[in-house]
Amino acid sequence: MVLSSYLALARRRLEVMRQLADALARGQAALATSDPQQILLHAQSQQQLCRLWQELESSIRAQLGNRDAIFARPLNLEVQPEGWNELQVEFAIVEGRVRHLQRVHSALLRRMRRAITILGHLLESSQLTYNAPGAERAVAVRE
Repeated sequence: MVLSSYLALARRRLEVMRQLADALARGQAALATSDPQQILLHAQSQQQLCRLWQELESSIRAQLGNRDAIFARPLNLEVQPEGWNELQVEFAIVEGRVRHLQRVHSALLRRMRRAITILGHLLESSQLTYNAPGAERAVAVRE
């Protein structure tokens, strides 16, 4: 019973990771086009998936006695359950995909941040550099 529950949680975690990878891939288009509504929508979706992943990790850790949950041998069995090795291979593939998509996502966010910073500097420097004659007196009189 405990082993089947652990395997079900591990499979569910793998499915959530796949969903997160898909959500990151879909969110990249919104970041590349700087569409604020789509960015918010995708960020919320990714946040929900991350929360679900954390809940699954907590459940798996509870079953493992608070050990590291990242595909530790289930319950210290000598023989792995059927399909365990395939599950580990799939996990490694999806984990690599998520890592790659996270790096791309981070790069896009850094690009957006630089563009916003440049725009901010541009707006700060767009003050009038030439004052019309008498403008200084008009400012002094108002004060």
